[in-house]
Amino acid sequence: MTIHSVGDQSRALILRSETTRLRERLQVLTGEMSSGITADRAGRLSGNTVLLNHYESQITLLTQYQQAGAEAGAIASAAQDVLSALRADAATLRGSLLSVTPADSSGFIPLRAAEARGHFISAVGRLNTEVAGLHLFAGQNSDTPPLIEPEPILAELRLLTSGLTTADAVATVISDWFDAAPGAGGFLDFAYRGTIDRPRQVQISEDRSIAFATSAATPVIRDLLASLALAAVADSAALATPGAERLALIQRSSEALVTNEAGLVDEMGRVGLLEALTARFGSENANALSVVQVGRAGLVTADPFETSTALHEVETQLETLYTLTARLSRLKLVDYLR
Repeated sequence: MTIHSVGDQSRALILRSETTRLRERLQVLTGEMSSGITADRAGRLSGNTVLLNHYESQITLLTQYQQAGAEAGAIASAAQDVLSALRADAATLRGSLLSVTPADSSGFIPLRAAEARGHFISAVGRLNTEVAGLHLFAGQNSDTPPLIEPEPILAELRLLTSGLTTADAVATVISDWFDAAPGAGGFLDFAYRGTIDRPRQVQISEDRSIAFATSAATPVIRDLLASLALAAVADSAALATPGAERLALIQRSSEALVTNEAGLVDEMGRVGLLEALTARFGSENANALSVVQVGRAGLVTADPFETSTALHEVETQLETLYTLTARLSRLKLVDYLR
């Protein structure tokens, strides 16, 4: 009779291999139990994974749209905050400028001009706001601050108005500089670093995108900066204007700020509409994502009863294997020969 035997080394290899197999199976079943998703998707679907692949590609795409929509909403909200702050600052300065009268103009013009400069510097800083590394008011050049530092802008305006003798002349030069078209050497060439008429686009669904058209080059924003600049240069030593004309500049600035209020509110309304659209499309994407996830779950959800039963069987097998291994490791020659 032929006798087959297994050597110690071979037996150890078999036990180790079986232990590894059971541990891997245990890990797979534990993962299925915790996630509720079957590990062998192809086997579950008998190899027909076309519908599953469709669901997963849709989930990936909708998740990307959701992230883009959340980013667009954050940008719109931050831009709205900036515009609100600009409007509030303008209202504060407008109140201060309106308080200046001819009787006290000699002492208050320098004070109000300094206050206007502070608001101008603050406005430039607000327009250079960035969120998550993206500059809000630079159009497609969102990696670049839209405006240069404020002091060079004011220095350029003082240079352009040097020697002028009337408030009308100063106001005309400043207005023309801010309104100048690209290539004419005005604000858009000297101070602005963003794109013109090329808004930043954010795709938030398969057939919808959000365009952020408000930038530091938007006419109402330039009008606001020009209004602030009128008062900011009122005490410039380069002007040849008498005190009455400097007071007239202060008054023109306050009037321009009043006129600019309506345009600023309209621009805030446009940005507010973008906020509402991102919220609406975000809800639609979330609903679509839920539907697709339910469909995917119907294909790959593991049966909890079957998984629990298989898990119990593997645990029992593993415990038995450990017991057998422990007994074999204590086996002596005399016990074997009995």
